[in-house]
Amino acid sequence: RLGFTIKARKKYLLVSPPSFRNDIQVKEDVIGEIIRLRGIDNIPSRLPTGILTVPPQNELWQFRQELRDWLRGDNLDEVYTYSFLGEKDKEKLPSNWQKLLVEVANPTSALMKYLRPTLLINLLQAVSSNFRFRDEVNFFEDDKIYWQEEGKIKEEFVLGGILARKKKSFPRLFYYGKGILEDLFSRWGVSEDGYELKSLAGSKYSTLLSQGALAVADGKIIAVLGIPTTELLKYYDC
Repeated sequence: RLGFTIKARKKYLLVSPPSFRNDIQVKEDVIGEIIRLRGIDNIPSRLPTGILTVPPQNELWQFRQELRDWLRGDNLDEVYTYSFLGEKDKEKLPSNWQKLLVEVANPTSALMKYLRPTLLINLLQAVSSNFRFRDEVNFFEDDKIYWQEEGKIKEEFVLGGILARKKKSFPRLFYYGKGILEDLFSRWGVSEDGYELKSLAGSKYSTLLSQGALAVADGKIIAVLGIPTTELLKYYDC
């Protein structure tokens, strides 16, 4: 009745429509024609069958969720910032950090020209915006950073936090942050003997932070704590 040519194959039927039926392109079009001829009420309905499997638990997602909940409980507010930096932000970055920048091929604006290699700049921007409404800021963000290395673009999730006060009290805030970091390590099973604090000197972070320390475990940096340089604080009005 439809003028279709049907050829039987081992596991399927090969249906070819006549040349004037340009509207028949995929198998769903053929099914629609059958329903139209038979009538949808004449086709028995059956529930789909299949084996339901429980998806494996995403341990990274679970860990990040627990981490965020813990930080909120420690009087920190979570912020969500853009993953981009602008040309002016680039100019304020030290040269060693500028080399890590990944340039966006078709940025929607000059403010989104590069992918961020650190959360620090975005957190400073968040502090500057919120200082209009409050005198104290305790922020954290759990998101990705991006950088280029040996011609390859890399990305990873990192946790960043910032404590800021309009009335400058850097030493007190530094030790406040150190306490949060130690509590964090303790909560997730990193003992005091499991890491050591080292100077920023010689690390890439020494150009972003004027004072601070690195937490190092098994030769790897697991945390960085410090005070941003005066130039960055002045530029972002923090």
